[in-house]
Amino acid sequence: IPNSVTSIGDYAFYDGNVTSIIIPNGVINIGNHAFDSCSWITNMVIPDSVTSIGDEAFECCNSLQSITIPASVTTIGVSVFSRCFSLKEVNILCPITTLDNNTFSNCNNLTTITLPSTLEKIGKGAFSNCYNLTTIALPPTLEKIEEMTFYNCQNLTTIILPPTLKKIEKKAFCNCESLTTIDFPDGLDSINNNSFENCKSLASIRLGKGLAYIGHNAFNGCVSLTTDLHCPESLVKIGSYAFAGCTNLKHVELNDGLEAIGDGAFQKSGLESIELPKSLKEFSLNAVYETGVKHLYIPPLITSLFRIGEWPSFNQFETLAVDPDNTVYDTRQNCNAIIETASNTLKAGSKNATIPFGVEIIDNFAFKELGLTEIEIPNTVVTIGYEAFYDNHIRTLDIPPSVRTIHACAFARNDIEEINFHEGLEQIGTPEKVAEGVFTSPNTIKPVVIPSTVKRISNFGSTPSEVYCKATTAPDGSYYDYYVLITCFGSFSNKPITSSLYVPKGSGALYLVNKFWNNFPYIDEYGFATGIDDAITDMEDGSKAPIYDLSGRRVTDTPRKGIYIQNGKKYIAK
Repeated sequence: IPNSVTSIGDYAFYDGNVTSIIIPNGVINIGNHAFDSCSWITNMVIPDSVTSIGDEAFECCNSLQSITIPASVTTIGVSVFSRCFSLKEVNILCPITTLDNNTFSNCNNLTTITLPSTLEKIGKGAFSNCYNLTTIALPPTLEKIEEMTFYNCQNLTTIILPPTLKKIEKKAFCNCESLTTIDFPDGLDSINNNSFENCKSLASIRLGKGLAYIGHNAFNGCVSLTTDLHCPESLVKIGSYAFAGCTNLKHVELNDGLEAIGDGAFQKSGLESIELPKSLKEFSLNAVYETGVKHLYIPPLITSLFRIGEWPSFNQFETLAVDPDNTVYDTRQNCNAIIETASNTLKAGSKNATIPFGVEIIDNFAFKELGLTEIEIPNTVVTIGYEAFYDNHIRTLDIPPSVRTIHACAFARNDIEEINFHEGLEQIGTPEKVAEGVFTSPNTIKPVVIPSTVKRISNFGSTPSEVYCKATTAPDGSYYDYYVLITCFGSFSNKPITSSLYVPKGSGALYLVNKFWNNFPYIDEYGFATGIDDAITDMEDGSKAPIYDLSGRRVTDTPRKGIYIQNGKKYIAK
């Protein structure tokens, strides 16, 4: 390059085959992409005359091993040394205030860099994927670390954050797997989303006194984090999944003044207990899902505890309680369950929960996987939700007369042997997600009587040994996704129905031609005698009163399974 040259233009040596080059003292400007992809240059001296280095000026100089940026430079562009795979040492002498985006990104072998003491901001991805960078001294003037600045610096073990630092942006240190400890300065007000996600060796952090916000996934997957977490008084919000997967984090001390804890904030962490401050306004139960938290007290300002479809089970809780000043939820009668006060909806139960009188709705998943062996449903409940008692060990069920609808899979995967329904029930099962049926059990279910008020049955589940349907008009089944036929009994089962169906006298033909019922191999009619009580209960043990079948014929032998008349009442022999 002649000594008379003062500017090297854009793309001047782009993708050139040069192995060495001397930039004369007198060059002021190095243009955009000037030496981009000069793969054979091993050394480069930038003279003291240069004031400006353009975007990607030395990008992909794959053989370049070291570089010194002189004090004369006032502007360094974007991605200037990006993908210089052999670059090991960098010395920045110029008093710049900003290191632009991706300046040294993907410099895989960079081990040593000296930053100027004037630096206030490090741009996005400036050192991302610098795998061999082990330590870096940040200048005392730095105020902000941008997105992905040190992303995937897998061997970075030590970094000291200056007291001037105010913000750490998204993914700034994400995947820095060797980083072991962080001391956050008191002037830092925000640790943004994914900032330290998957820093698997991070064992110790100290949160600064001025911190207000911890972002979503900020420390997600920091599996070595073992120190007790003490939240400063300034902290206002912990974002969703902020400490999720921190399997060794056992204890958290939350500050009074904290207002929000996001979804899944401590999900699948090692947390053993948590005390929610009275200042808390936003919190959902899945924040502590799959942790060791067994006892939970809901403070007075919480107005929303649940996220649709995100909370499959409450089986970790032994006790649940709500502050009496909470206007949205309550735990009336010390029921160890959370009830939405205005709608009388039981939203979540614990292992020691009861259903208090006055509850009208048992919500979806409310008692899922709690290991219950029995449950008493009060005669105020109108609706039992989807998977409400899914996967327990309940053997006997008495569905009270108040119940009108039992949703799909409500009692699936239980040990049910006996079910007692009452008149007033209108719907058993609903078309959504019906594959398992409403009642599924490994045991044989004793004969059941379907009340005359039932209008629809969508996949009952395990078919009882005998079914007595009191409705003269066959209840409807349903369709799933508008084309899958859901019969009242036996849908989605690999085993054919072997049970018998008994229907009122004169209605057998209606059931036989009904597509929702004609999968029963045997349908028989029975007649109700005038003046006989419609209630059907168990046969009285030891009674010597004569027994009649439903056609009025006296039965002299021991009754087989079925419905009979004794003392003017209908009885079921099981």
